[in-house]
Amino acid sequence: MEVAPLDKTTSGIKEAAKLIEAGKYYEANQALKGVEDGVRFDVTDVDSTQKKSAGETSKPATTSASAKK
Repeated sequence: MEVAPLDKTTSGIKEAAKLIEAGKYYEANQALKGVEDGVRFDVTDVDSTQKKSAGETSKPATTSASAKK
């Protein structure tokens, strides 16, 4: 999930647009980089259907195989 602060993102893009119109492409790129750096990433399990109680811990499933000779 990506989250960007709306006010800072909007103002950064507007500033970059003004810089592009003025022919200041390097500065516009830096303004857009600042917008991009303001984006936060968060990983969430949205498919989870079960909630564990406070006392439960998850145990990995183990399998064992024995080779006969």
